[in-house]
Amino acid sequence: MDKMSVKNANLRDFIESLLSESMSSVRKANNCDYDKAKLVLSDLIMVAATGTILDDDARAFAKKMINEQRQATILGLWKKTSLLNSMMANAFSAHSLELDDWMPYGFFHASATIIPPLLAYGEIYSYTLEEVIDSVFFGYEVGARLGGFLGRQHFRYWHPTSTVGGVASASSLAYLASDGSLDEVEKAFTLSLGYSSGIWKVIMSDVYLKPFSTVHAVFLAYLSNESREVIKKPSSDFFSSDKTLCKLLNGECNYEKALNVPWRLAIEKTSIKLYPIARNIQTVVQACNKIKQNVKPNEIESVTVEVFEEAYQVADIENPQSIDEAKFSLKFVASLSLVDEVNGIRSISAGLRNPLVRELEKKIEIKTREDFSLLYPSKQPVRVIVKTKRGETIEVYEDEPIGDISSRNIEAIINKKAEMLSKDTGDLRLLAIPNAIKNIKLNESIGSVLEKLL
Repeated sequence: MDKMSVKNANLRDFIESLLSESMSSVRKANNCDYDKAKLVLSDLIMVAATGTILDDDARAFAKKMINEQRQATILGLWKKTSLLNSMMANAFSAHSLELDDWMPYGFFHASATIIPPLLAYGEIYSYTLEEVIDSVFFGYEVGARLGGFLGRQHFRYWHPTSTVGGVASASSLAYLASDGSLDEVEKAFTLSLGYSSGIWKVIMSDVYLKPFSTVHAVFLAYLSNESREVIKKPSSDFFSSDKTLCKLLNGECNYEKALNVPWRLAIEKTSIKLYPIARNIQTVVQACNKIKQNVKPNEIESVTVEVFEEAYQVADIENPQSIDEAKFSLKFVASLSLVDEVNGIRSISAGLRNPLVRELEKKIEIKTREDFSLLYPSKQPVRVIVKTKRGETIEVYEDEPIGDISSRNIEAIINKKAEMLSKDTGDLRLLAIPNAIKNIKLNESIGSVLEKLL
């Protein structure tokens, strides 16, 4: 669409343009992009396996998903179950520890929603690594563009990992299963859009419910793809009330942002998470890590953390009593980072029992800054200000989370994460995953990677 047609767009034209432009983006992928996608795939497999091993809820859910159909692998349990059960178990575990990647332009966790269905279908139907990765590219593209269309306003009411993630997951699976048919992908897109859900206030009031967002997304992908084979293309009536649809989803309906994007391929904008905490406070850890090199915890008089709106919005739990709550407590995470180190899920558990961490937590004040909020999501700015008992002031500003998939040191970060997760779980298979996927050829079956881990 040119700018004039964007201005006058209706929802049906928009969806067709979004999908066709996303397909065009996939065709632009080069060898460097496939290398990045391999790192994203490695990260998802490691994170999902770790969730099943370390998180009680994820492990219990995974065990309930085991049945007599030995089709697709449950990561971490390293056992096979039915297609749908594998998808749901891996989606839950991938999101259970807050270690899955983040797509800032779509405001959603991409890998935990998009990759589990592709892995399951790829394993059962012998899709190649290249076919699976092309579908990953497409899912990230659709999710980033749809998230841009709905905007930050949508995020204030809905959890985009359910809404945007569900549509992106359904679209990517349809892309894989239909060999990139625009009509078939459009069916899956519209079906999933009509049934997407995930109310933000419900999820964030009981954070242990959050992993069900990704379960919902992949179930939506499965349901939409099973249904699209027996239905006709949605009628024009479905698209006649685009403003009403946007109002229901609390969206901004920004056609321009969705169709004129600031990237060549959306996956290059994703961010790998090294720390098992809320995605909008990664830069808080980075700032605190620098400060603690110059001051000891018992020398700190007070701490002020200045953040953007969304950082406070998703991390405002005070005095956490569980690991689930601690991952979303900005004060706790800052305190732990100033005292010790956020290094895997076990470090959070230890921090909850550390009197020094809990005492410093009480000295931390959180402030939101409008100028910081204006920089989000392209930046995630925070400023940590520490005043010492000697009257000194130490300030550190950070605005870019480590883990940008396009950064030069991303492979080293993935390997560091593999070491951290392998140490936390005691499962040496996690340590070998990045190298195993790096060396697999694009024309090999995705199932061959999983077979090596069983």
